[in-house]
Amino acid sequence: MNRGLRKQCDRYRYDVMLCCIPLMIVGFYFYGIRVLYLALINCAVAALLDLIVLQFFMKHRGRWEPSGLATALIITMMLPPTAPYWLGPMGVAFALLVAKYPFGGAYSYAFTPAAAGMAFLTLSFPSQVFAYTTPLQQLAVGADSFPPATSAAGALKLGGIPSFGIFDMFIGNNPGALGTTCVVVLLTVFLYLAVRRCVDVPTVCIFFASAALFALLFPRSAAGPFLSVVYEMSSGYILFGGLFLLCDPVVLPKARSVRYLYALLLGPAAMLFRYNGAFEEGFCFALLICQALLPCLEALVRHVRRQLANRREVAAHE
Repeated sequence: MNRGLRKQCDRYRYDVMLCCIPLMIVGFYFYGIRVLYLALINCAVAALLDLIVLQFFMKHRGRWEPSGLATALIITMMLPPTAPYWLGPMGVAFALLVAKYPFGGAYSYAFTPAAAGMAFLTLSFPSQVFAYTTPLQQLAVGADSFPPATSAAGALKLGGIPSFGIFDMFIGNNPGALGTTCVVVLLTVFLYLAVRRCVDVPTVCIFFASAALFALLFPRSAAGPFLSVVYEMSSGYILFGGLFLLCDPVVLPKARSVRYLYALLLGPAAMLFRYNGAFEEGFCFALLICQALLPCLEALVRHVRRQLANRREVAAHE
């Protein structure tokens, strides 16, 4: 990868880490200092792994880059505030040691490491990954059990309606993962990343639109199709994943047509995992599958372009 693309990737990761700060502040307000301990432990594990691998196994020794810390913060934001302290480090270790370094490091992986780490945690420890609690309580730093609460995505999975209002969902006053419940902050983050050109706005909008259209056509809430769209888009990993995982510059296709097709496929895939999967949230599984299909999508686009070019050439000679 050339130097310009490396700078682009690092710039994207620094902005992602910066955008995690307001989400962390929201989590601190609703749950207390425990969320800071979760983030610090995960970041420490990522930094230690980066140091070990860079010093002993990678060719370019000593060159630090921010992808490890960005991955640790993203995983922290996708975990509940009640997560045991060992859970995040296991996801970070899997993300870096399985999804990042074996593919060549920070600028050449095939799957977004944070998504791989969260998929591993979801499959291995679902009861801890989806163990939410009621907000506006100061969680004890050393406690290992908390009053359970059902998230909006969990209520929809059970065929019900979230027990809290839409306003509470917008300000983050509802059970869920640390960085995924406050819609207002996430929309502000979207605006910041769009102004900074760290995300491809059409790609993100196509993903959101395709997921919302699926929720509108196939509502699973008794509140009706339009409220179903609001509930689906405001819960789980949809907003967070579209902003923090979808536009990873290492994985995101270079051709715009492939990007748009990728986003168009991801929206319904994420919703299908929600509707029919074993867990209340399956965005990371959908993202990994769509990333695995990227070579097929690129080949399909090339084939269509060749066919159109051949037809134009034939029409020009007639």
